[in-house]
Amino acid sequence: MIRYLGYNGVPYSLAGGTPDCYVKAGSEPIATFETLSLRDNGNVLHIDHFALDSSRTKNGLGEIILRGFARLVAEQLPEVDQITFELYRSLPGTDLEKLAQARSDLLERVGAHDVAKIRPNNHCICVRGTWTRVSW
Repeated sequence: MIRYLGYNGVPYSLAGGTPDCYVKAGSEPIATFETLSLRDNGNVLHIDHFALDSSRTKNGLGEIILRGFARLVAEQLPEVDQITFELYRSLPGTDLEKLAQARSDLLERVGAHDVAKIRPNNHCICVRGTWTRVSW
């Protein structure tokens, strides 16, 4: 069973702010959402970082986790009609092109639009996209 948790292990809540979200399968950490913010008068939830445990990237789990998170957003923040992404963080030694392509592919699979890869420097490729409620 996949669970979305706050830092202290309680069920994740966007109420009163947008803390980081830790995703677990049983007791095993499998993903995180970090640096979340509400924008456009609370109509847009922006995510700067989504990371899936690298050992779990091949089985479609990223899409399952994103769709589950979107359901949580829909329940807790009914005024949010878009989730936007600017995914750019990586670990040292990461193949940036491969990571950016995987992020881009994931956003396109869930139905995000305006997906684009921007390379502001040699150390980063930012993948941007907008995911509207009708695609959640």
